[in-house]
Amino acid sequence: MSPQQICLENLCPECNTTFSAPTALLNHLRAYHSIIVTARTPGRNRPSNSDYLYVKNKDTETRHSACPCCWAHFPIDNIEELKAHIRNDHLENGARETSEEYSEYEVFEEHASPSSNDLDGNTRETDIQDEVTLLNEKKNSILNDLDDLLASLRNFTIRK
Repeated sequence: MSPQQICLENLCPECNTTFSAPTALLNHLRAYHSIIVTARTPGRNRPSNSDYLYVKNKDTETRHSACPCCWAHFPIDNIEELKAHIRNDHLENGARETSEEYSEYEVFEEHASPSSNDLDGNTRETDIQDEVTLLNEKKNSILNDLDDLLASLRNFTIRK
């Protein structure tokens, strides 16, 4: 039996956003979903598998979502499998569940100190959290742009 051709995608199990590289997905999980997981060892290629032939063509009939932490991958139409895999196999020690929204994952929670109201009735804590959120979004956007730029540069270098 010949191996099945599949295209692996870096798909966020929370919001279904696709990323160009596993590191971009890891940065997104941390910044947008407060999910802290460890990256696989850099510089190692995916081991060959007699069941699958990995291709980069996104037009391939079969697409899988790749785990950014290990070599596991799951059918793209069953993102819950990837979500369960990350929850069960990859969360860092010291993480813990917080809100219902993240109850499926253990996450780090920021510990805010009590704050007083400012003149507008807003809490300083809320203003600080809004600023941190904005800075994290900008940082994540820059990291994603850098990852895309590096991937393009690698492709350009390989083609030469």
